[in-house]
Amino acid sequence: MAITEQQRRILEDMAALAEVYRESHEFDQHEFHRTFLITEALVRNQLMPMLVRAKRPPAVTVIGGTNVGKSTIANALLGAPVASSDTKAAHTRNAAAFIPPSLDADTLFGDYECAFAGSEQTAYQATDQHGGHQYYVEPIRGDTPLGETILWDTPDVDSTLSQDYLHAVIEAATLSDVVVLVTTAQKYADDRVVRLVAMLMDVGVQPVVCFNQHKPDYEALVQQVRDTLITAMRFQPMAATDIPVYRLPYLTNSDELYSYPSVLAMRNDILNRLSQPRPDNTECLVTYLHQHLHEILTPMLARVEAFDAWNSAVHSASETMYADYETNYINNPDKYDAFKEANTYMLHIVTANMQGMQGLLQRARQLSSTPTKFIQQVTQATFVRANNMMNPALDNKAKRSNDLQAIRAANVQLNDSLTELINTNRQRANSHAFWDAVERVWLTEQESVLQKFEDATLSHWQASQVQIAQSAERIYHELEKDPRAIQRLKDIASWINGGALGGQLGLIFIHIPGTEFLTIAGPFDMVDPLFTLATPRIMAVILESTTTRSIIKPIQVDLQGFFKHSARQLIQDYCEKPLLDVGVMALEQLGGLRLKHYDSMKTLHQRIKRLLEPLTSDSDRFVETRDGNAHV
Repeated sequence: MAITEQQRRILEDMAALAEVYRESHEFDQHEFHRTFLITEALVRNQLMPMLVRAKRPPAVTVIGGTNVGKSTIANALLGAPVASSDTKAAHTRNAAAFIPPSLDADTLFGDYECAFAGSEQTAYQATDQHGGHQYYVEPIRGDTPLGETILWDTPDVDSTLSQDYLHAVIEAATLSDVVVLVTTAQKYADDRVVRLVAMLMDVGVQPVVCFNQHKPDYEALVQQVRDTLITAMRFQPMAATDIPVYRLPYLTNSDELYSYPSVLAMRNDILNRLSQPRPDNTECLVTYLHQHLHEILTPMLARVEAFDAWNSAVHSASETMYADYETNYINNPDKYDAFKEANTYMLHIVTANMQGMQGLLQRARQLSSTPTKFIQQVTQATFVRANNMMNPALDNKAKRSNDLQAIRAANVQLNDSLTELINTNRQRANSHAFWDAVERVWLTEQESVLQKFEDATLSHWQASQVQIAQSAERIYHELEKDPRAIQRLKDIASWINGGALGGQLGLIFIHIPGTEFLTIAGPFDMVDPLFTLATPRIMAVILESTTTRSIIKPIQVDLQGFFKHSARQLIQDYCEKPLLDVGVMALEQLGGLRLKHYDSMKTLHQRIKRLLEPLTSDSDRFVETRDGNAHV
């Protein structure tokens, strides 16, 4: 039965995670590297076959440190010099499978398809020096003392170079039923070897110890080997008597070695173990994976959490920026004075004519619920359009600067809040390197991001002026149908231009860039006396006219929709997105984790835990027997 697509994605994600850790130098920590490789191999070579009920032939793996005679012991177990051996340290660089005549390269792993993933299978080469990226398969001619058992000869696990081919050792061991630990008086307590074998024992792989080059006065060391292994185990209770130790003197490949009593006894012990039904190691495996999955995923999850924190802060700051912009620019309550004046003036107008008063006040309320700043500008633009006041086009930089001040201030506040976030996280005792990377990227990109935002805000302002002018044009076209209203607007213009107030203030009318429309400009803003006096009267004309009543609400909706959408788009495209990109660039600077891995890595732990859930129920356990049958 093949693994499911969901299971395959988990294996692919774990392989991708290995590359992430390799690139980001997490594997420079040897103990973490070993724990990751074992855990990943157990998921692939034991958990997945258990879930899909795959069957595999019995196997034994020979493990040990440098120059302890692993290949010699492999030959002793096979009864022939099939594995290349040498007194040179680290002679074996790749795992080599010696298979009985009943198997071939295609049936080596039974009906399981994911063993030795990422490694190339090739014919056995005695002197090959490739660093663990291949595994060899060597058929044995004729019968062997181990019968139908596969025997794996592996590289050392304690030399400087062993990190390059440690995965090959672990791969073979997690596909085996028995591990033969070969040790000597010089290597009996090597921490790297002991921890590896102890971890395998924790998940139910059966240990056999071969004390090579043994002498009678080494007997105390034999007990220390057992004690060290038991102490290193974390989950499986085991007595010293459960770990058999076979003592061999210094022997080279020869008939004497192959028939030596300790070799014969060791072979028989292994065959006896393999003849028994496979132990149900489900509980051991589940316990181990629960304990170690979090450990091996923590470096990646810490990076993901830091990246999440940055993204969340950017989203939050962008929302705050938009809210500040809406409050301080679109709906600034300090700018409502003109509307209060307008409402008061309109009450005076309708006092003499109570009929229609409610409708007028309703339209006034509708108008005053529209973004204040822009309705005032629409009122001005309508007034100018009605009076056909055409002047040379001027770039009103003072007005533009004033209009954009709020959104710039909001942007400064956003950047300040994110800078504070970076500094706070960098100063923490357990600060993740992601925050240092964010700071480096931000210092590099900040000037460019701010300039693009400045350019975009100018475009936003220009678009808003066009929208205001278009709204004024809609009102004017309706007012044209009411000659009385047009005349009243002309009278107001005459009053402004002819009055001492207008002359004193130096009122001018300026052209809106990109349009045919004008707006009022002068040394005043929205609360200056001229606007306070003129705007209520202009607004009253617009609201009183029967021709404009029906378009006030649509204009209100259009303006609100335009300015809110335009401002939000501005913030998203030129503020939020560039800042999110800063986080992505910081990830890339750290090496390893890419945005394409992000979602799958976040969920990897939970997805594996879901695979383990059925195994906690006895009814779902699958245990394969040695004869290839299975029971549930």
